[in-house]
Amino acid sequence: MMFCDYNNGNLIGLKSNGAFDLAYFERESSIAVTQWLRVQKLFHIIDPNSRTIKRTIKSSDTPYGIALNKTVLVYCKSGKGIMEVQLNGESEKALVSFSMPHFSYVAVHGDNIFYTNENSNSVTCFDILGNLKWKFKDTQILKNPQGISVDNNGNVYVVSRDINSVVIITPDGKRCKTILSSRDSLKSPRAMHFEPTSNKLLVANENKIAFLFDVS
Repeated sequence: MMFCDYNNGNLIGLKSNGAFDLAYFERESSIAVTQWLRVQKLFHIIDPNSRTIKRTIKSSDTPYGIALNKTVLVYCKSGKGIMEVQLNGESEKALVSFSMPHFSYVAVHGDNIFYTNENSNSVTCFDILGNLKWKFKDTQILKNPQGISVDNNGNVYVVSRDINSVVIITPDGKRCKTILSSRDSLKSPRAMHFEPTSNKLLVANENKIAFLFDVS
């Protein structure tokens, strides 16, 4: 389990001020981390075994949520939209161009891309070509959505930070229900990760505490 501790600037024992989100890619046994400071917007590719930075990719605008799509990184770029960048940083392109808000997270499953928008309290699904497939919004159960992940069947798990809950949205974006709440000790949850081999859902609260749930 790996965490970005944004408030204290830590990543699994490495000092990395401003670390926001991470993605693990097995082929290189490395972690991609988005980082932003006042004058620097970066991706770091980190070797978790040696705890060293293998390479750094600069970004022209603030990167937030990040996910791996096969051999490329997909990330939320403030004010620009959903971007795709090669792991070596040599090629970047816009998958969906729009005014991306702050603190958006992204997930990729098959040919679909999902992102959270805290300003509009919504979750949106695009195909890999950038075509809109669906948009879900229901402020009764989803408010200030942030961390997002997808299971093997295409169900979308989303953190509802202001309601202290996790909701699940069906693959077609038409139905949603709450599966975890403050009764499960969630308090300002921020990020999550679904582990497909074990059907475990890791949910991290804003302040120190994370929980591992069996959602099988």
